[in-house]
Amino acid sequence: MTGLKGADALDFHKKLKERNAALRNAELNAAKELADKNGKEPFDLVKLERLCDTSQAGRLAEWNERQAMYEYMYYVEHKNVGTLQDFARVVTTLASWS
Repeated sequence: MTGLKGADALDFHKKLKERNAALRNAELNAAKELADKNGKEPFDLVKLERLCDTSQAGRLAEWNERQAMYEYMYYVEHKNVGTLQDFARVVTTLASWS
């Protein structure tokens, strides 16, 4: 297999990022639908940040980055967590490991 270079490499990288973003969005949307059917509390970053610290070592990422990261974690990675209160415990536990 030969390596891509220049514009071909950039084009391939762009397409790969777009494909991965589409897959991630589809996975998130499916998980949100299922969560709604199962009565899971809707995700709310403002409420989550009242319940726990979402900074990493005192550094706070941009709001849209935190929204995307924690929403994905809540719906996709922690499907069985039904409330933001319980998810705040997960976030706090994960933060204690780093």
